[in-house]
This record gives sequence, structure tokens and C-alpha cells, in this order.
Amino acid sequence: MISGLRRSWILASILAVAIVATTQAAAEATTQADANKTDSFLHLDKQLHKHFSTDSMDWFHNPADGLTMTLDTRLRYVYGWNVYMDNSNRGHLVFGRYRNRWGQQLKIDDDITINSRLVWEFRTWDEPDYKPSSTDFDEIIFDRLNIQIKNFLDLPVTATIGRQDLIYGTGWLVLDGTPLDGSRTIFMDAAKFSWKVDDDTKLDMVYINNHASSNKWLKPINSRDRYLTEQDEEGVILYLTDTSIQDTKLEGYFMYKHDSAVNSSARNFSPALVNAWSKDAEIYTLGGAIQKKVDDNWSFRCEGAGQFGHKEGATLKAFGTKNELTYSFNDKYSNQLHAEYEYLSGDDESTSANEAFDPLWGEWPQFSELYVYSYAKEGAIGETTNLHRLALTHNFNPYKSIRLKTAYHLLWAAEDTKGSTSVFNGGSHTFRGQLLTCWLTYSCCKQVKAHIVAEYFMPGNYYAEGNRGQATFVRANLEYTW
Repeated sequence: MISGLRRSWILASILAVAIVATTQAAAEATTQADANKTDSFLHLDKQLHKHFSTDSMDWFHNPADGLTMTLDTRLRYVYGWNVYMDNSNRGHLVFGRYRNRWGQQLKIDDDITINSRLVWEFRTWDEPDYKPSSTDFDEIIFDRLNIQIKNFLDLPVTATIGRQDLIYGTGWLVLDGTPLDGSRTIFMDAAKFSWKVDDDTKLDMVYINNHASSNKWLKPINSRDRYLTEQDEEGVILYLTDTSIQDTKLEGYFMYKHDSAVNSSARNFSPALVNAWSKDAEIYTLGGAIQKKVDDNWSFRCEGAGQFGHKEGATLKAFGTKNELTYSFNDKYSNQLHAEYEYLSGDDESTSANEAFDPLWGEWPQFSELYVYSYAKEGAIGETTNLHRLALTHNFNPYKSIRLKTAYHLLWAAEDTKGSTSVFNGGSHTFRGQLLTCWLTYSCCKQVKAHIVAEYFMPGNYYAEGNRGQATFVRANLEYTW
């Protein structure tokens, strides 16, 4: 059961977002004759945040020449019902997340900068029952610690060496190096060299060395010896971006990823490492993308990648593609329609090879906060593969600073698994189900952001009858940057 305090927290969060959004909406819905009232509201809105711009805060942001600091906090409350679709108590999630980050940047000279950031996130649990009922204030970890050198070796190259965030393209294959701690961190331990070939062309050359244990390179303060990813990982990325054609971006890439399984039993913290999630693999990926604005209304992005190598003792031969077509109405509400198609090949069990597409460093909720949990029964949480996805999305601004995004997804499996685990039905059943998602976001200024996301999944006959329970996910989120 949800305690009265937690229930009040959820309602208060939702109500706070609704009040802020409604207040903003009311101000923006005024007619021209009420413009002075609108100006008064905007003036009041600035005054509400003025007290965060005191002399002491200015000192905090710039305490010394060459040194700047940042501070941000994120409050979340999550309600998930039957997220594993099996009606077990493990599928019921009710918890709060509280993340705080303190960043520092020290500029040595015009070319050399040292960057660091500490992250502290703790959780409070209502469900499931096996989670601790008292608050564990958890560990503090560096999610950024690197040195950046411009004009490296007197070349048009910027080198960033150390712990850093890496995102390429839309994050389809490269975004999250630490998927097992959720969105607490996404860092990778890497060396990146960005070569500016000319004004329109850039080549990134990256070496990655990630480890499953959080204790490997930099032991956290009050360490919990967490698992950050499913296995030890070593990789290389070559990523070329070209914008020489007007209104067009071309991307081409080669990625190598070597996975080394680690042996461990599940531990008494979240997330624990399930041994079956950890795999040995050597994966080569070749791919590219084109993103183009056709005219004032139409734009598109198409991306595809082929994979070969070895995974769990089998030859890997896989393919994936992700495509989006957008129509922008260019009206006062910024209406947009998106049609999406994504394909990730699945393993054909009639062959000795492994045809399942590997998401590499893309194990994060790309189209659904809810559906990533379903993959825990097929591989690991967020290890999205074996998928056909059709989606139609509409988003618009009903009022300034408010964005509403709704989407309907139809999901199929690219390959039927023929009952290889208890999750799946035998026979030729490939319909995964229908997914509804809705995001309401609000941002009044650079300092404050808020959102509510709600999702509902209706499983299809790809799943066994005992695993077709409908699932729900709701999250309230508030962020403040000092």
C-alpha cells in the first residue's frame, strides 16, 4: 500500500505542476487589451526567482578567477504498476528519487579546462515490499572528471580525456554508459578527440573503457559497490558529421564494442546485477544517418546500422534502422506531427548465428519509460531488440512554456522466440502490443523545469497468457538549477 505521506507527495507534485502550468496559461490567454496584466505576471514571475540571484549565489557561481560552479537538484516520484506484466509484486514500483549535482570547471588558460561534477541521489521506497522502508542516503559519485585541451598538439583538435558524457546523433546507439543506475548518471570513462576537418566537417575519435563496478576507477564516497553496466566494456567510436549541404546533416560511423562478462550474485541494493544479463561479445557496427529539412513544413531523419562479430559464442549478424518524418504546421501553437518506424532484428532460432540487434550504449528509455522494463525477461532492462515499432506522435504548445506530447505505438517482434522462456508463447505469435504515452512539460525559465509522464501498455499475443497483464507508469518530475 502507498503510505499517506507518499500519496500526498504524488498529489502535491502533480498539483504543483498543474498550478504552475495553469497560472502560466491564464497569463498567456489574455487578450491584447489585457497586455498590461500579462506584463505584470511576467514581472512577478521574474521577481519570484530574483531571490536566487543574490550576491552569495553570484559568488558561488564564480568564487575565483577561472573557477565556475553549478548546482542543480531533481525531485521525482514514480508510480509503476505491473511493469513486468506478470502480476508479481516485483512489478509494482512506488518510489521517490532525489538527485543533487555539484559541478566545477577550472579554466587553466584559453586552451586547457578541468571539469568535474559530484552526484548524490537517494531513494525512498513504498513498493516493492522487499525494498528498504527507511531512507538510505546512498553514495556520492563523480560522474564527470576530465581535462579538455583545445588545439591539441597544435592541431584543430579538441581532446577530452577522463569521465564524460557522450551522446551521438539522437542517442540511438550512444548515450548512456551506465544504464543500471537509471538516469542518475550516463557517463563513460573515455578519451575523445574531436577533429574539426573544416567549417562543415567534424570527426570524433573515441576510446571507451567502462567497468561494471562503480569502484573500478574512482571509488564513490560512502560506496555501495554498485553495478553501473552489465559487463566490463571496451570500445572505439569513429563518428563523422558533415553539414556542407544546406539544411542537411550527414553522419557516418564505425563502432567497436568488446564486452567481458562479470560473475556475481544479485546484491541487496538497486539495481542489482543479474548474472544472465552479463555477456561476452565482440561487436562491430557500421552505420549512418541523414537528417534533412525539405522545406518550411517537412523534415526527416533516417538512420541505419549493420552489425557483425560474435556474441555469447555465436556469430553475430544483425541490422537496425530508425526513421522519422515530421510535419511542422508553423502555427502559433507550434503543432507538429511525427510518423516513426523502427526495426531491430531479432534472433532467428532456426540458425546457429545470433541475429539480435545490440543497442550498444543505447540502453535508455528512447520511446517509453515503461516498456524498457519488459526487456528484463528477454535480456536486460533497456536492452531493446527484436522489434518492429510504428508510432504516430503529436506535440504542440497549448500555452507558452508548456509542451504536450502524445504518441500511439504499435509493437511487434521481428522474430518469434518459440517459447524459449516462460514469457513467450509457442507458435508464430509476434504482436507485442499497443503503447500509449503522454508527456506534459513546463519550463518557465532556465532555472525551473517540470514534467509529468503517463504511459499505458496493452500486451499482445507475443507474451504467454500469464504475462499479458496491462501495465501503467506515471512520473512527476521537478528540476531546479541554481
